[in-house]
Amino acid sequence: MLTKHEELKRLMKQTPFINGGLFDCLDSEEATGKGGYRLDCFSDNNKHRKLLSVPNRLFFDDQRGLFPLFNKYKFTVEENTPIEQEVALDPELLGKVFENLLAAYNPATSGTARKQTGSYYTPRAIVDYMVDEALVASLAEKVKPTDGDSKFWQERLHYLLDYADACNDAKELFDEKEADGIVRAISEIKVLDPAAGSGAFPMGVLHKLTLALGKLDPENKCWRELQKKRAVKETEVAYSEQKDRAVRDALLQEISDTFERYSSDFGRKLYLIQNSIFGVDIQPVACQIAKLRFFISLAIEQRRDDNQENYGIKPLPNLETRFVAADTLIGLQLTQRDALQSAEIRTLEEQLQQNRERHFNAGTRRKKLECSRKDRELRSSLAEILKTHYQRDGVWQEALQINDKVTRTLTAQLNKYNAQITATKQATLMVDANPRETQMTDEKVAKLEQKITDKQKLAQLISKRDEAVRDNEIWEQAKFAAEKKNEMIHAEAQKIAAWDPYDQNAKADWFDAEWMFGVTDGFDVVIGNPPYAQLQRDGGRLGNLYKNCNYQTFTRMGDIYMLFYERGLNLLTSDGLLCYITSNKWMRTGYGKSIRKLLAQTTTLRVVVDFGELPVFEAGTDPTIVLTQNNTSTIAHHCTVAVIKDAADIIRVGEVVQQQGFVVAVTDLSTDGWTLESPAVLSLLEKIRGTGKLLGKYVQGNIYYGVKTGYNEAFVIDEATKELLITQDPKSAELIKPWLRGRDIKKWRAEWSEDYLLFVQHDCKIDSYPAVKKHLEKFKLRLLERSTPGPDKWFAIQANTTYHKDFLNPKIVFNETSKELHAFVDYEKLYINKTGFIILAPDNGYLLGVMNSKMMDYYYRHTFPAWGDPWHGGRVQFRGDRMTAIPIAAADQNQRRQIAQRVHKIMEASQNPETAKLETEIDQLVYQLYALTDEQIETIEKSYQ
Repeated sequence: MLTKHEELKRLMKQTPFINGGLFDCLDSEEATGKGGYRLDCFSDNNKHRKLLSVPNRLFFDDQRGLFPLFNKYKFTVEENTPIEQEVALDPELLGKVFENLLAAYNPATSGTARKQTGSYYTPRAIVDYMVDEALVASLAEKVKPTDGDSKFWQERLHYLLDYADACNDAKELFDEKEADGIVRAISEIKVLDPAAGSGAFPMGVLHKLTLALGKLDPENKCWRELQKKRAVKETEVAYSEQKDRAVRDALLQEISDTFERYSSDFGRKLYLIQNSIFGVDIQPVACQIAKLRFFISLAIEQRRDDNQENYGIKPLPNLETRFVAADTLIGLQLTQRDALQSAEIRTLEEQLQQNRERHFNAGTRRKKLECSRKDRELRSSLAEILKTHYQRDGVWQEALQINDKVTRTLTAQLNKYNAQITATKQATLMVDANPRETQMTDEKVAKLEQKITDKQKLAQLISKRDEAVRDNEIWEQAKFAAEKKNEMIHAEAQKIAAWDPYDQNAKADWFDAEWMFGVTDGFDVVIGNPPYAQLQRDGGRLGNLYKNCNYQTFTRMGDIYMLFYERGLNLLTSDGLLCYITSNKWMRTGYGKSIRKLLAQTTTLRVVVDFGELPVFEAGTDPTIVLTQNNTSTIAHHCTVAVIKDAADIIRVGEVVQQQGFVVAVTDLSTDGWTLESPAVLSLLEKIRGTGKLLGKYVQGNIYYGVKTGYNEAFVIDEATKELLITQDPKSAELIKPWLRGRDIKKWRAEWSEDYLLFVQHDCKIDSYPAVKKHLEKFKLRLLERSTPGPDKWFAIQANTTYHKDFLNPKIVFNETSKELHAFVDYEKLYINKTGFIILAPDNGYLLGVMNSKMMDYYYRHTFPAWGDPWHGGRVQFRGDRMTAIPIAAADQNQRRQIAQRVHKIMEASQNPETAKLETEIDQLVYQLYALTDEQIETIEKSYQ
């Protein structure tokens, strides 16, 4: 490839050494013949070199060359460049590059990486808002204002992170104690993005914290001293007294040089990256792009100086232990409680972390390779010790645990029996007992006392721990438990030994913050945009992968982002903050109940922002932002809620939340489904909900679903088939019923498609209907595949319909899913398919008027689950269990008559020109029935404008 090696070397001498693991050769040190690999295609084989050809035109051709193409664009390397500056490309473009890489077709999987991982790039305005809110909430927890004004404190902290207020006048807003406290809090903060993608959120955190430090500590006096104190502390732990001073002095000198020789922001960014910001992603390419963004962010803070060594450029750090490719959702079961109490293990773990810190700052290829080899040795030693440590003490520890469990059970039983004896004796004393009753009482007490004696003997045995654990039953249980745990520890020890953070092509099928980042106490902030992928997709691939990971929120009908919520909370400190943007489906769906319960009952919700179906992402994911804190206060708390309905508001989300957000009591967020509305709307919904009877009680339970055939192709026929069957056997008419599909159910009427149902119940004597039997025999093999009604009833519909005679009566029919309720009164004895329901009521006209009214439609859209935003084309789910719970107001005879008359007028003609007028009159009558105020009526009416 290279024909003039010396010329290349001469030119390269003018280029400073940048470093950064991203640019390392990915080929192994070992030759391919000895098990090595070649990924970058470098070669020291002359024969191979001659086969390589990269012509100059690929780089320099005026029309298609790479460099002329670059020259056509304006570039900036500042990710926080003001939006009004004319720039064609900036580092945010890397995020879009990442998204396009994900969208590329992968022939090996017959799909795209995006489809497989559910990854989507988060717009910058959303990232900025989420980063601001999470950091402000975290800093407000760690540092308190001297004047005690928490509301103004929030405003002041927001100022620190606002680019628009970039002047260094922080001293006017923060006193010395406050400024010092915030800088210290920033130096200690730890932030994780568990699905980092191209690094948008970690990069946002870096720039915002850098901005805050610049305002609070413009000369880096406090920030520099904090870095020196950290270095001193780390060297005291890491080295013996003989080496301590020299290493410490070298580190302190390096810190001083960093702040003196490079820009102010370089020192801020470098130590934030080293100590505060971490990312995980399952895709190695994502980690590579994220690291590139961080490299660029550091590189731009340096200026070339030809008079200095390496042209005055400080080699960039190595970020392999700050951004790792791993599966965040699968953790290690190996914990401090299990096998890490050994001093030998703790020492090795500390050495491993220290070695990785040295690698972070290693500025030459040789130093990095030394750290890599040392890492491999330490991991191997640690894995062996983990295995032997548990083998040595495992059975004994398990036996003691079983022993303690049995002891607790026995103690509880003894207390129970003593309480029963006391209660029995007291009961006897309170009544005049005859001899027979006294004898029965004495016998009962004697039996209980014998039980106590038996249990006390066993308790005495167990109290002698050495003897107890050698009791055959307990010892055998202990050996079995120890063997199982030993297998787990062996497997996980092997994982730890095999994970090489410096292999940029590999990913780990597990994640542990302690082993990978050295973070033992949790993160202060977990922030990100977790992937969206249904667990049941692809034959349940993801569901099978995570089903045994002990997630409370796991359900096969759920989505992977639900597990990220739970995992994110578990990765936090005891009062840390989680900020995610995910799909909003979990707020109302059945599978989201576990997440709703987790967030409302085990965390302190702070902010919920719902975007409905707005195009925040190119994919229709219906996003919502949640900011919550990892604690539960005994005091009832409230959270700020905002529902954003205008696409123009996406780029000004923070401003909109501040202006339009409202406060909701978390106790109002039901586990059955969250309704994110203002107190006024919630009060209105509560008023509707509290009026009259529930529909199920109102109609005395007479709500039924449609017919479930199990195979419509066999049982649903058209007009021609109906006539043929009757011609072949007139008796067939007894089984043929008019059939209405769900799509044929409309508001106020049906649009029947002249289909018919072969209504063959389980008790049907099918041989009495030869034409129908012959027709069904064409589908026999498929009908036999159904789980019910069984092979001897293969000819029957799947679900026996005990209420089939009710289809012959006048009834209200309504559909299961649509943009608005489709319901009408049927007088034609129609049979309904399984996506429809029927209601039997004595006053069908009145009831239908209420059900189809605007007020009730408003109630449906706010309280029922929906596919998409019900106010913007989403489909509401009118399931039977939901409809039975709608409130039906009690009305006198005159009120019923007025509504029913208008309903019947609408239904009399398919195209009634007065329908809109009659519907308005019905709406007004229903408003009166539910005693709504003028303001409440206006709230409903405005929703439809």
